[in-house]
Amino acid sequence: MDTLLSVVASDIISRLISSLITKYSNQSTADHKLERLQWLLLRARTIVEEAHGRQISNQGMLLQLRQLMQSMYQGYYILNAFQEQHITGKRRRSSSSLKLKKLQAAMEDLEAAIDDSKKEFVVFLLGCPCLPQRPYDTHLFREKCMFGRHEEKELIREFLLQPCDSPLRVLPIIRPREVGKNTLIEHVCNEESVREHFSRVVRFKSDDLNNEENQESFFKTSELVASSTMSLVVVELVNDDISDETWRGFCSSIANGCSKMIVISTSETISRLGTTQALKLKRLNRHEFWYFFRTIAFGTADPEEHPELLRIARRIATQIKGASIAANIFARLLRANLNVKFWSYTWRFIKKAVELQLLACGEHSWELGQC
Repeated sequence: MDTLLSVVASDIISRLISSLITKYSNQSTADHKLERLQWLLLRARTIVEEAHGRQISNQGMLLQLRQLMQSMYQGYYILNAFQEQHITGKRRRSSSSLKLKKLQAAMEDLEAAIDDSKKEFVVFLLGCPCLPQRPYDTHLFREKCMFGRHEEKELIREFLLQPCDSPLRVLPIIRPREVGKNTLIEHVCNEESVREHFSRVVRFKSDDLNNEENQESFFKTSELVASSTMSLVVVELVNDDISDETWRGFCSSIANGCSKMIVISTSETISRLGTTQALKLKRLNRHEFWYFFRTIAFGTADPEEHPELLRIARRIATQIKGASIAANIFARLLRANLNVKFWSYTWRFIKKAVELQLLACGEHSWELGQC
């Protein structure tokens, strides 16, 4: 009996020691991987921020930049998820092992992306012309962040600066619901090359085209556009609420010299209004969206120095579910008060709002006026 107890006790002690060794070995490995991933993310962010300050027209470089950005977004998503696991104390072996594998995969993806970028990409990048950096541009980059839109921005700029082959060329831009439309256009319109190219930038909305009470003001504005040989017209349509006859009349009233028009709507039917292929904007994926929300919510503060706020921010981002308009509103609200109590209250408010809308409508949407 004593021999049996001794064997059992020895086995238990052996398993306990083995478990402790594995645990601390995994912890050491995880800490090393976290440090390595943080260093890689810093390198990737440096390249990406440099790229945003350059005018890149080469499609191959834009593709490489997108791949690097996707790896960076994924890296930050997994890094913060792993950090959250340690904050909340969720260290079950199966969960920890899975997170460790994801951490390793993110690190390998980022290393591969950086290795590809640091060769010919960085050399070519340094050869691209710099975009003039004004204080307003810097503010725009930090506050509104062109996440996942670099290619789209280049396509719009290329369209605007192309030589004219007709008095009026039209580019339709189709955006998903719950996704803002102003940031992308603002970025392009505020670039020096675009501002110097067009003598006038005019904006219209659906009401300007359809409402008879606004006709006098509308015609005066149209005459201003027509009198200019180089005008940029931005039209925002609610769905597709304009008849073909009204549209033809509007276009003929402003067509003169070399005018360009951008038409923005959530309806895919606006493709018929274009003289070139429509540009379709996609929603940010979860990795892009998390980086977008985190950047705006923390502003100039380092998120890594506020682990509890970072944990709450992830919960809020999960509730918002990719709606960039709602993300902008709540992130700016949070940034004004980097306080755990305030952020926790905001998260509970958002969670309750989602629950109430689900009860009232059977579905949830952050788009204003829905349900």
